[in-house]
Amino acid sequence: MKIYLGLSLTTLMMSPSSSDLVIDVWEGGSTLYGWDVRDICIDRVPLIVSDPDCIKVVGGKLAKFTVSKDVIGDKHDIYRKLKLKDTSTFDLFWPARVKDICYMPLGGWCKEFRKMLMSLKSKILLGELKEIDLVKREIRVGWWNSIQYDELINTLPLDYFLTKLNDRPGSLKYTLYNVPFYIASFVLSGTRDDVRIIFLGKKKYASIAMIEVPGKVYGLDNVFIAYLFIPYETFKRLGAFREKAISDLKRLGIRKSDILVERGYYEKYGLIVGDVDKEEFKDYNIRLEGRLGSWSEKGICDVINEYLMKR
Repeated sequence: MKIYLGLSLTTLMMSPSSSDLVIDVWEGGSTLYGWDVRDICIDRVPLIVSDPDCIKVVGGKLAKFTVSKDVIGDKHDIYRKLKLKDTSTFDLFWPARVKDICYMPLGGWCKEFRKMLMSLKSKILLGELKEIDLVKREIRVGWWNSIQYDELINTLPLDYFLTKLNDRPGSLKYTLYNVPFYIASFVLSGTRDDVRIIFLGKKKYASIAMIEVPGKVYGLDNVFIAYLFIPYETFKRLGAFREKAISDLKRLGIRKSDILVERGYYEKYGLIVGDVDKEEFKDYNIRLEGRLGSWSEKGICDVINEYLMKR
């Protein structure tokens, strides 16, 4: 049996068959699953892309925007907020790489992701991953009996996956580092015709960036969505992330009375840095795939195009 770990975009792009099994902790675990707001979903993270074809590939209709970028303060203050030893790590932060023209799927990535979930042919098993036996090629989930696999494809976060192995493959060495964010999402009264990204360097802001997305992406009139990215590690002792986000909104000229809906999201893997030798797993019929599964910082279009070519 072929087993996929993670109900991820990577797994869905690989089109598991009806004889395969997909295992995850819970159905809505992917960042792409989005938030439910009335009868629609709104993205937890506004994944803006420069390649319209990767949206068309998954069957999405295009929303096209121009992008304006501003910096308040100094980028070196952003590096300090993120506690980055290597400032080049910031270049991996996807808003820093957005071009002047960008695209999103109408209805958001959450809409396309949920459509792909509905078309999944394989069986799904939800439960906590307990142990992976490398020699016996068995996996234990929750209270279920051990399940044998012929091939195991991991798309779950690699740091989590490695803790479940009952042994270390060969001479495996790795260095894994991640930067978590608290991402505050606000549906706000007002209109925006295009996407605006503001990088926030000044110390008075807890956030390092705010991204504004027109409400028409989600079929909403007279509203827009603002996303604020707060470095979690920097402020975790103080807490009050929601209050910090609202305070940043006020400083940016947005009134609290304009907030119609709000959501908060802890994104553990906002940025990932490091490397692992994937070859060490081949003898055990284990493949490390996707952004988190292979621990490789890549955009959503990179994932779509990479696995489209493997079909």
